[in-house]
Amino acid sequence: MRIGKVCMILFLALLLLTVFGDEGLIDYFSYRSKVAALKLTNSGLEAEAKRLQKEVRLLTEPHYIESVARHQLGMVREGDTVYRFMDRRRKYPINGANSPAMTSDVIAPSRSTDNSGRE
Repeated sequence: MRIGKVCMILFLALLLLTVFGDEGLIDYFSYRSKVAALKLTNSGLEAEAKRLQKEVRLLTEPHYIESVARHQLGMVREGDTVYRFMDRRRKYPINGANSPAMTSDVIAPSRSTDNSGRE
């Protein structure tokens, strides 16, 4: 009977160490969830890296550079006509073609003016 108690105590001690000990089952499941989160983050970063590599390749092409300059920086080619649209609720021009409250009123063509407003 005494051997049975000793075996039972050893079994319980091993079970507690397996579950709660250093590198036990609780740590194992915690690490498993951390690994899953890191894999998800890693896949997102890989997709971002691929997108950036593609953009770097595109930035060597003149047509793409012109497209970026026109759409993101608002630049125009020399000789292009620029139309500015006015928001009727506001008293100043709208910047960008994707503004929600645009009207079709043409304010000014692209002519160079100095700061005084004279042409």
